Amino acid sequence: MYLLIDSREKPKAINGILNHFAKNNVNYDVTKLYFGDYMDYARPNRVVDRKQNIAELAMNCTRDHKRFKGE
Repeated sequence: MYLLIDSREKPKAINGILNHFAKNNVNYDVTKLYFGDYMDYARPNRVVDRKQNIAELAMNCTRDHKRFKGE
């Protein structure tokens, strides 16, 4: 598997994720993504958007819904 990671992800926040990738031989590259935080290079319609907590998800689905839906 080859993943793309959004360059705006904070290294401190994703350190555990990168360690997991290293242990499991997941190849990745860091680049600017226009939506989501992680993308499957082979299947670009598979995207993961990481949220800090449930409150951020709730805000995206209500107050920022137009932006969230657009992304």
